[in-house]
Amino acid sequence: MKKLNFTLIDIIWSLSLSVILFSCEIKYKNKAQLSNPKEVKFEFLDSIVVETVDFLFLADKNEKTQQFVFNTKEMKELLITDLHGSIQSKFELTGDGPDQVSTPLEVAFWKDGFVIKEISPTHNFHFFNKDFKKIAQSPKITDGLNFLTIYNSHRSFSVIENEGRNFIIGEDLNLIEENLISEYKANADLYEKAATGYSYDKEKEKITRFNIYPKTWKPRKEKKWVGSIPSFLQVSKSNKVIAILPSVGDELFYYDWEPNSISPIF
Repeated sequence: MKKLNFTLIDIIWSLSLSVILFSCEIKYKNKAQLSNPKEVKFEFLDSIVVETVDFLFLADKNEKTQQFVFNTKEMKELLITDLHGSIQSKFELTGDGPDQVSTPLEVAFWKDGFVIKEISPTHNFHFFNKDFKKIAQSPKITDGLNFLTIYNSHRSFSVIENEGRNFIIGEDLNLIEENLISEYKANADLYEKAATGYSYDKEKEKITRFNIYPKTWKPRKEKKWVGSIPSFLQVSKSNKVIAILPSVGDELFYYDWEPNSISPIF
């Protein structure tokens, strides 16, 4: 009997030919199936109306009117809804018109209307009534634009009511004095001297500033420089307690608020 000898090349060529023939057979079967299409019937069930295709961020809730205010990603438009999400009104916020703000940053409910904080060297607040008519503007909050912090899920200020008067309590790194800003070296004294928190009394047009780098915060206590950092600040509307969370570390601090001062809760 003659012995058959197969080289590796012969084996690879045979396997390749088998794969090609198998693939052609599958392709032929699929083509045959597609040549006899079946009719597909669709049944209409319902439809929806898309109000906006932009990203929406929940900015605030009005407990009295039971409404939400949403803003688009670049603050070009505000949407007012009920608690079920039904849109009640819209407002084109960004612009140079008499009832617009050229560079809006944040929005919140204010009494029966709204308050808008702008991006500018002065960071003014603009006040609107419920019909989106501008009724007032705050004095300047800052004297420069050295820092820009934009939050997607947080607001740099809160609105609270105290003895029938409305206040804005917030934080802004642009309140740091020029002599404390060091571009080339560490300056831990900033945590001792910088007053980046503020309380704005709209009725008296008075702005009170305070330090929101807590004395027991580890970098301040150890005089360790971690940069010119913001703090997350939130005010409880029920008991006027301020929660402060520096953006470095995991320490949370609580303060009692008075119109002209804050005091730590130990």
